[in-house]
Amino acid sequence: MAKLDIKNISGQSVGSIELDDAVFGVEVHEHLLWEAVKWQLAKRRAGTASTKRIGEVRGSSIKAWKQKGTGRARQGSRKAPHWVGGSSVFGPKPRSYEYVLPRKIKKVALRSALSLRAKEQKLSSSTASASTARPSRSSPRSPPSASPSRRRRC
Repeated sequence: MAKLDIKNISGQSVGSIELDDAVFGVEVHEHLLWEAVKWQLAKRRAGTASTKRIGEVRGSSIKAWKQKGTGRARQGSRKAPHWVGGSSVFGPKPRSYEYVLPRKIKKVALRSALSLRAKEQKLSSSTASASTARPSRSSPRSPPSASPSRRRRC
C-alpha cells in the first residue's frame, strides 16, 4: 500500500494515510484514459455552428430570368447554393456532441488516473480535506425576521 502525506496550510507534514491498492495501485489503461478525456471534451463542446438551408435564406424564390430565349443558363432561384449569398447544401446545424460512455469504462479510467498520479507522486492532501467532522446543527438557527404584513387590494 502506498502512503500519502497530509499537510497543513503552511505545507508541513502533519501525518500520512494509507492508499488502497484497489484504487491507487491498479494497472494504468492509457486507452481508457484517452476515451474518458475525449468523452468529457465532447460533452463540453458547444455545437453551435450553423449555416442556412435554402428555405432559411432571406429573399424571394422567384425565377431569376425566363427559362428560354435569353441565351443564359437556366436558373431557378437566387437562393440556390451556387449563387453568391445563396444557401448551403450540407452545412453544419446546431447539435449536441455528447454521447454515453459506459459506467465500467468511467470507473476504470478514474482508477487509472488516480493510480498514475499516485505513481508520479502528484497526489496531495491537506488537513482541511482530511477532516471527517460533520457540521454541527446542535445550536438552533435564528428565526427569520418578521416580514411586514401586506394589504389586500380589491
